[in-house]
Amino acid sequence: MTNQIQSIRLHFGFVVRCVAISIVVMCCCAATPKPPEPPAPDPLDKAAADAVSNKGLAEYAKKIEREIEPHLTPRVPQDLDRITHLAALREFGTYFSRLPKDKLTVTQIATLKWLTTQPKLLDTLMLATGKFDSPDHVLAVLEPLYLDMGDQLADWPDLMAAMCVVWDEPTRSHRDTNPLRKQDGSRPRQLMHYYVNAHADLRFDPRNLPWQLLVYVVDNLVSQEEIAWALDRYNKRSNIGATYFDVPYDYNAFYGSGANQPDAKGAAYTLQNLVLAGGVCSDQAYFASQVGRCVGVPAAAAAGQSGVGQAAHAWVGYFQVQGDHAEWNFLEGRYPEYRFFKGRVIDPQTREGITESDVSLSAELWDTPANKRLASIALAKVVDLVDSQRRAGLYMQAINLSPGNRDAWLALAQLGAKKKLAEAEFRELKDVINRFAVKQYPDFAFAVLRRAIAGRTFEQQIDELGQMGRMFDQTRPDLLAELDAAKGDLLRQAKRNDDALAIYGQALQEYGSSGAIATDLMDHVDDMLRQSGDLNRLADIYQFIWQRQNQPEPSAYVQVTPFFVLGERYEQVLKEIGDEADMQTVRARLDSLRASSKSMTPVK
Repeated sequence: MTNQIQSIRLHFGFVVRCVAISIVVMCCCAATPKPPEPPAPDPLDKAAADAVSNKGLAEYAKKIEREIEPHLTPRVPQDLDRITHLAALREFGTYFSRLPKDKLTVTQIATLKWLTTQPKLLDTLMLATGKFDSPDHVLAVLEPLYLDMGDQLADWPDLMAAMCVVWDEPTRSHRDTNPLRKQDGSRPRQLMHYYVNAHADLRFDPRNLPWQLLVYVVDNLVSQEEIAWALDRYNKRSNIGATYFDVPYDYNAFYGSGANQPDAKGAAYTLQNLVLAGGVCSDQAYFASQVGRCVGVPAAAAAGQSGVGQAAHAWVGYFQVQGDHAEWNFLEGRYPEYRFFKGRVIDPQTREGITESDVSLSAELWDTPANKRLASIALAKVVDLVDSQRRAGLYMQAINLSPGNRDAWLALAQLGAKKKLAEAEFRELKDVINRFAVKQYPDFAFAVLRRAIAGRTFEQQIDELGQMGRMFDQTRPDLLAELDAAKGDLLRQAKRNDDALAIYGQALQEYGSSGAIATDLMDHVDDMLRQSGDLNRLADIYQFIWQRQNQPEPSAYVQVTPFFVLGERYEQVLKEIGDEADMQTVRARLDSLRASSKSMTPVK
């Protein structure tokens, strides 16, 4: 009996364990969701591939336009993701239809057809391209990347787009002559491999940067050896701007001998040699910007003006994130005494000069979700499909989605300049700029407003300039002085020269102790009084304003300081009116300063 009971217990235990296991298995099966079904292929993507094969991309683009228009019918478009993809497909058809139909190679056709199977890549690339990007050159970059990396590119949409729009090599008259620009497809591939393979060691993972910032990373003009050197030496350094000063200043080079520069010694112009041999400010800015790019930091060399009408100094700016705040820092890699220079940067995509404030606005894209960034660009690209009364509204929606969309801001300002903004739209633009940009991006806000009011009447412009004066902080006297100069220019156009001179004079009284401001204001005064032939009055004004300037210490850049520039102009006017005695006095001061600067000990 005991054995039977034990046998029953064992059997019952076995049954219980089996049931328990079955329950656990069933629960686990119930708790594990089925993997989601892959999204069904978009028929329009397949149609795009067919259009490539059939050489019907232009007709395809027209078809896509008909698909887009119903989405734009509501005052506020709803399905932004759909509009984004449709806008990209339209751009794909329009853009690549510009290629000669009968000259596409087999691999080029295969590349374009592959792109239609990668909607994320297609959206990012096609919304990144612009009027400066030639489709054959973009394809010349994309094709070897596709043949080399294939579907792996899908993980790097913004990096790939940046590579294509920077290294597409469109023909531009002022392209730089760096030999690495003479690319044959190998340079973008090398850089793509570098940034993908080194992403974990870089200061910013390229997957986390939008293409608008990555263009300031992939415009990398140094050799692979220099990249490795820079990464090893600087990848842990937080203050990238300060690398500007790692290149010793070479006064011999500034004064024309160039004895210490790498090129003069027959040495290669490399990052390593610049640290050893030194250079002038443009070499320092080049060094710091390229080091930043090697370690994955968006960086740009800026060139500035001091009122002499030419690039006279160079420094560096770089993108940084501190806590939850992102910004461009254009002060760290710069000599403090030349912070009054107004800087411009060469856009890596267009090779056109843009302002520091234009670059600074791109920091807004850092924490803007990718879908909103793309939707913002998409709306701006399809405004031509709606009537003119709705275009301002679409641009405004694009800005609301992504305040860093510089093109949308400039397009709105252009509508204002062309008198195509309704009064309510103009007021809305002013309100948005005031709330969003005046404090954070004052120079950019100033430029947009100045452009937007250009289409208004004389009285309206004078009134708007006055209102702008109340919008901008008193800590920006340069902008306030520029507003006064704009008022004076308007009065001159209205043949009210006395009123114009009064405005200029008031600004000189208030802001003239700042050399950079005084130099800019005197441009307006000089032009007006020379046209009227009142040189004696001009000499008196130069005397007044020059005496208010602080004489600088001797330095390599003394001849481009406001004191020196204004002094030379004053000397010229005295010569023209025949005041020999005062002219010689002014000249003696300038000659003394010039001689002191040249006698400074050169860098060895």
